[in-house]
Amino acid sequence: MGVKTVKEEALSALVMLGFVRNVAEKVLDQEISKNAGELTVEQLIKYALKNL
Repeated sequence: MGVKTVKEEALSALVMLGFVRNVAEKVLDQEISKNAGELTVEQLIKYALKNL
């Protein structure tokens, strides 16, 4: 699975939870950068939830 797919899947989940797409995407981009893109969808969502 490529980074884009993981990000898109995590973003969809966060949007379904009621988060604003632009804000969630910004947080996801920050987390992906910090972790060099080596995250699972679950890890990415978990990190994003802590920062939203």
